[in-house]
Amino acid sequence: MLIPRTLTTQSDLQLYQARYKALSGLPLDIDFLSRAMVRGFFDGGTLVAGYALNRATPYRYHRLIHPDERDRQDIKEFFAQPDVAELCCIWIDRAAVTPFSRNAIYICSVHDAVRSGARKIVGGSVTPKVAAFQRLTLDVMLYEGRWSTAGEPMGKIYDGDRERVVWNTLKLAAVTYARDTAALLRRRRATGGRRAPAPIPSDGRPGDGGAAPPIRPTRLRPAGSPPTRAGSPLS
Repeated sequence: MLIPRTLTTQSDLQLYQARYKALSGLPLDIDFLSRAMVRGFFDGGTLVAGYALNRATPYRYHRLIHPDERDRQDIKEFFAQPDVAELCCIWIDRAAVTPFSRNAIYICSVHDAVRSGARKIVGGSVTPKVAAFQRLTLDVMLYEGRWSTAGEPMGKIYDGDRERVVWNTLKLAAVTYARDTAALLRRRRATGGRRAPAPIPSDGRPGDGGAAPPIRPTRLRPAGSPPTRAGSPLS
């Protein structure tokens, strides 16, 4: 069972930094982690996954855009908006995390971003499979081209409006959980009926002080109605 926890101590943030750099090969500044909300997922005492949510400038994704494109007008205007949240520094130890838990981690990350009150949510990746999966919820391409990191890899940065991200995530959850449940049942029949792995608890350990809140249904705004207040809660 994976336990979600908000990481705040210097030792936890340094552990997160080391795990992320080891798996991604990308640099990660400890000062950035110190001002972001960093969520870690633990299997026993081992950190096996996590992500960061940042709402303060300078944005990591803006700095990752190659300098030749960073000052493009549409990019400057996007990151100048007051209501932007970036989901970044996502990593998962796939050997230690089941498909069910991977889906739950991604849904938890979107839930945190939506609860932040931001009107725009942005993500990005240099890994084509990761980018393709994330674009199922963040469906507007903001930038596609070279990143400013070593080797100047090709990457994508994409975004979505808050209400549309919620709707896309609900659709994605229905499809992926149905698919993974079917795959799990096939494996159980093939192996004599092993029990299914438990999903990530939404409420974490009692008293851990940083557990992810439960994901509640969202009331979507009908077309033509006045926009909701930027700081309104998810439900």
